[in-house]
Amino acid sequence: MSPDVGRAHVRQGLRLAVAVTIGLSVEVLRDAALPFLAPMVALQLLAASPFVPTIGAVALLLVVACGTAILVYGVATLTLSIPGVYVIGMLLLYLWGFALCFIPRFRSAGSLAVTIIVIVSSLATASTGLALGLVSELVLAVLGGIALMFFAHAVFPNPPDYTAPAPSLAAEEAARIPPIARAVLATIIMLPLHLSLTSDGVPAIVVLMTTATLLRQPGVAQLRQYAVAFGLGNLLGGVLATVSAFLFHLHGEFLLLVAVTAATSLFLSTCFIATDRWGPVYLPGFVTYVTLFGLTLSSLPMGSEVAVLPRVLQIAAAAVYVFAAVSLLLPLINRFLNHPQLSKNRIDTSTA
Repeated sequence: MSPDVGRAHVRQGLRLAVAVTIGLSVEVLRDAALPFLAPMVALQLLAASPFVPTIGAVALLLVVACGTAILVYGVATLTLSIPGVYVIGMLLLYLWGFALCFIPRFRSAGSLAVTIIVIVSSLATASTGLALGLVSELVLAVLGGIALMFFAHAVFPNPPDYTAPAPSLAAEEAARIPPIARAVLATIIMLPLHLSLTSDGVPAIVVLMTTATLLRQPGVAQLRQYAVAFGLGNLLGGVLATVSAFLFHLHGEFLLLVAVTAATSLFLSTCFIATDRWGPVYLPGFVTYVTLFGLTLSSLPMGSEVAVLPRVLQIAAAAVYVFAAVSLLLPLINRFLNHPQLSKNRIDTSTA
C-alpha cells in the first residue's frame, strides 16, 4: 500500500467517525424524533465513495430521496390493506433501490434510496400519520447527512494525488454478476424479512437497515470467506450499542454521549478501513451501532424503549437467514446466467 493510499484510508476512517459523532450529538441536542437518521445518511454516503460528490451528484441524491419517500409513502398508504398489491409495490421499490446500489455510478443514490425505503415503510406500517408527520424530519436528515459529508471531507480531505484504488477481490467477484441479477437476489432475500418485521414499526428499522447494508456488500457472495466476519461485525456493533446506551443512560451527561460516540465510531471506522479485503464486512456492524444506539435516544414512544438485546439477537438471526438464502439462491442465479442459450445471446449482442 502506497503512502498516499494509506493516508487516504486513515482520513476516510476519520471522516466516518467525525460525521457519526457530530451528527448523532447534534440530533440529540435538537431532540430529533429519529436521531440516527442524519448520521446514518452521512455514513452511507461516505462509505459508498471516498471522493467528494459533484453538484450534479448531490442534486441526484436529493431527487432520489424525495422521489423515494413519496413513492414509499404512497405504496404504504394506498396498498397496505391490500396484501398482494403491497407486496408487489415493495418488491418493485426494493428492486429499484438495490439495482441503483449495484451500478457504480449510482451507488450513493442507491444506498440512500434503500435507507429511505426501509425507514419510511417501517414508519408507515406503524402509523401512516406518523410517517407523514416525520416527512420534514426525513428531509432535514437527508440535508444534514449531505452537509455532514461535505464537512467531513473539508476537515479530512484526500491527499492531492490520490486516485481510486483497484477493486478488491470481493468487488471483482461480485462484478461478474450483472447488477440486475444481484438486485433480484437482494430483493428476494429482503422482502420476506421486511414483510415479517415491519409490523414491529420503528424497532424493525434496526434489523432491516443492517440486512440491507449486508446485502449491498460485495463479499456477501463469498460466504465461506466472509460469513464469520460479517457475523462478528454485526455482533460487535450490537454489543457496542448496548454498552454505549448503558453508559449514557446511567449518567445522562451530554459530554459523555459525545465521548462514547466518538470513541466507538473511531474504533468501528478503524475496523472498516483496516484492509481492503476485510474492511467492508464491518460496515453492517457500524450501521447496527448507529441505528440501535440512535433509537435508544429517540423521543418517539417506540424509539427510546427499544430493547437492545432482543434486537441484537434478531440481527444475528437475520444474518444467518441472509447467508442461508444466498447460499441457496446464488448457485441458481449463476446457473441461469451461465445457461448456454443465455451466454450465446450475450455473445451475439456484444458482437453485433
